[in-house]
Amino acid sequence: MEMADKQALHLIQSMNEKASVPLVEKIIDGEEGEGEGAILTSEGENMIKLFEGLEKEIQEFLDNKSAMLKI
Repeated sequence: MEMADKQALHLIQSMNEKASVPLVEKIIDGEEGEGEGAILTSEGENMIKLFEGLEKEIQEFLDNKSAMLKI
């Protein structure tokens, strides 16, 4: 396993521990033996939408303040 994979797994585990419900679920393809992966839960999808909305609000705020300051 590469370092990037280990870091990603650590971040996913940390995120899931901090959330009230899992945001990402690990999947293992046992029948085909094709390996492991991860899937975003519906709560994870909701969190992404909330984050994107917050990000948009912050950018609009910054744009408005910049316009006021004529930056």
